[in-house]
Amino acid sequence: MFALDAVNLELRHRGRRGAQRYALSWGARVTVHGPASEITELSGTVRDLSSSGAFIYLSGSVQVGRPVSVSIRLPLEKEIWMNLTGTVIRIMKQTDRDGIAIKFDQKRPEFVSR
Repeated sequence: MFALDAVNLELRHRGRRGAQRYALSWGARVTVHGPASEITELSGTVRDLSSSGAFIYLSGSVQVGRPVSVSIRLPLEKEIWMNLTGTVIRIMKQTDRDGIAIKFDQKRPEFVSR
């Protein structure tokens, strides 16, 4: 019984996430793909990042279910961006800014120098 309690405690601690999350404050650009080929570009700040998704505070609003392209600037001397695609799965509205949770389509990002 002890081993089962330890597993349940670990699952509660990790929640529904299967991947390790990292708290960050990195710049990001989010391209929202809307209906009829409508595209919206937003800037933001990454709050949490894992191999399966991210939570990003944005300069504008987005609807749940929208496909997005995400570019995250790595904090390196050389300007390197990590590019991923995904879907908005949750929105968190706050008084000073909105945030979105994104589930990535792939686990490995594309790295681009600019």
